[in-house]
Amino acid sequence: MHTQQLVLVLRNLLDGDMKEAFKEKLMVVGDLILHISDEHSAKNAAAKKANKSLEDVNPVIDSIASRLRKRNIG
Repeated sequence: MHTQQLVLVLRNLLDGDMKEAFKEKLMVVGDLILHISDEHSAKNAAAKKANKSLEDVNPVIDSIASRLRKRNIG
């Protein structure tokens, strides 16, 4: 989130007297930073969801493994 705030601050600070070409380049770089930041956030959300799914499955796997061990021992 800090990256997005930095981009917005830079745009506002440099908006007044910039040459148009430099301003366009800065806007493109800022857009790329925002896009990368959004992708990173989406990947983190997907990873958290996958971890939660694994947490839900682990007890089931442990239970099955326990039953299989008991059958092999007994």
